[in-house]
Amino acid sequence: MPKSRKKELTTFEKFCYPVCGALMLWGLTYTVLGLIGDNLQVQSSSNYLKQASDAIAKLFGLGFFGWGLIIFSIGVVIAVVVLLVNARSTDRDFEKAQRRAARLARNRTTENETQIIDAEVKETKVE
Repeated sequence: MPKSRKKELTTFEKFCYPVCGALMLWGLTYTVLGLIGDNLQVQSSSNYLKQASDAIAKLFGLGFFGWGLIIFSIGVVIAVVVLLVNARSTDRDFEKAQRRAARLARNRTTENETQIIDAEVKETKVE
């Protein structure tokens, strides 16, 4: 069996994972701000989170909570797609190494085996 080596991250992965993490953190922040603004028990005139969420909802159709869920979901989907592509290429490399090891093992066993010839012997009289 081939040695298992850790595959190094590509430059694209080194860039993509932090960007996806930042998107998820941004979405989580918006979601938490939306929840706090909606459930804060203060007078509506001093609830600045609710006012900001309502202003964003007036402009874009969704408040902090809705946009937070969308941004978080985008970050998760991009990270999962990158992970799946990386897993596919890693599996392909691992299977290629397994096939190569099996082929080499099969070649070694056929070289080391002595060949046996099976034949029938008949007696004949020479005149």
